Amino acid sequence: MNQPRSKGRTVERKPQPTESWWWRALEWLFEREIRFVLLFAIIFAAAVAVRIFGVSHWSLDLATVQILASLLIIGAFLGVVVATDSARAYKKTGLRIRTVSGVVAGAGVAVVFGAPFEAAALCALVGGVLGYFGMRWAQHI
Repeated sequence: MNQPRSKGRTVERKPQPTESWWWRALEWLFEREIRFVLLFAIIFAAAVAVRIFGVSHWSLDLATVQILASLLIIGAFLGVVVATDSARAYKKTGLRIRTVSGVVAGAGVAVVFGAPFEAAALCALVGGVLGYFGMRWAQHI
């Protein structure tokens, strides 16, 4: 009775698929670039950490914390590269965003490991160059 009519014929209404909470959560995460970058950083750090340390050999010493922190920084940088390289919204500013995030990521990794100023500057320079080239190198990882 509540079905819409079209020229005297009864049109069957297709049931709307119910989206699961998991699918809605993924849509919410990837709705904004910042959420994508953070999620990418966490997944990257977790995957590489499990690959390095294995599942059963975890100890919370300084070296482990340094490695996890640097993996989070590198993962966030890769997320920024992926998010800004392909989006049309970042056509003009994407190069600057990637370069600055590369400089910050390179310097951040050096600071996490307690590198001297010269090494931190060199890491920042390498990060800036990697950010400048963007997906040209990141697609090979």
